[in-house]
Amino acid sequence: CSRFRLPPVLNSKPCSSFCVMAMSRLASFVSLALLSGSATALRRKAEEDVDPCACRNWKKAYAEGAVRCGQTNEYFHNTHVHSLTPSQLEEANQFFGLQFCTAFFEAMNDNVCVNMDIEKAPGASGQWCYVDAACADLTGGAKVNDKVSWKNCTEGEDKMLKDLSPPELVKFAEANGLELGLTNKMAYPVAPYRWRYISAFWDADLDYITSVPESFSMGLAELKEWLRPRWGKRHREMDADMTRDLQAIFDSGMPVTFESGRDRHPPHVIVQGKSVYVVLPSIRPTMICVSGCQK
Repeated sequence: CSRFRLPPVLNSKPCSSFCVMAMSRLASFVSLALLSGSATALRRKAEEDVDPCACRNWKKAYAEGAVRCGQTNEYFHNTHVHSLTPSQLEEANQFFGLQFCTAFFEAMNDNVCVNMDIEKAPGASGQWCYVDAACADLTGGAKVNDKVSWKNCTEGEDKMLKDLSPPELVKFAEANGLELGLTNKMAYPVAPYRWRYISAFWDADLDYITSVPESFSMGLAELKEWLRPRWGKRHREMDADMTRDLQAIFDSGMPVTFESGRDRHPPHVIVQGKSVYVVLPSIRPTMICVSGCQK
């Protein structure tokens, strides 16, 4: 009777440690290849799902070289043009680069829309952002290069800085390391009236200020004296046109900025409905309540 023989595979000797290691590495390689393929597919799917007209992150757009800060609308409030030549950009950067590009646009780690022209009256200034060059609906914007275009933002569709309440804007400035004096003017429309001439409409008396942030350089009494020349009389009379404009601002419930001095620097006053806030000049975002403020 012949001896029974196992098939070669079943009859083979146990795999050596080297063999086991090789098989383990092969299995790992196959697994990684499958995972890599899946990740690539998911990434492509995600890229396909991204809306080319969605606003791009400001900080990343500049850091990745998609566009140079100042190339389009960053200096519009001074240049009143939507595109600068390389030589014009170099000259503009010397005057505005540090304040507007370095300290604001390039520091803003967000894709929120900001004011095009910070000197416009309430309701007249639109907000804008950068989008992918593939976006076809620029709502009056323009293509910049093969990477990005800029668009005019749309109410209810795009995230807009003006939709933040003043307390929310302070938190936004803190989170992005921004100076609040510029940030509030990049967010809200700037009214054509200087604060001292219209403060009576809001019955905003300096005596309503009861405290000062510990980080601020002045005490309460000193702050009030410093603000007094920029503040109007409590019962000042205003003409009919001015009263009508201010009533429209009040009724809108939207934040609006008032400048308090000819230099247009802080302190600024922000009103929202009956609420009155003062933006103080400070390295850290500093704002105090005068009256009627949101909790």
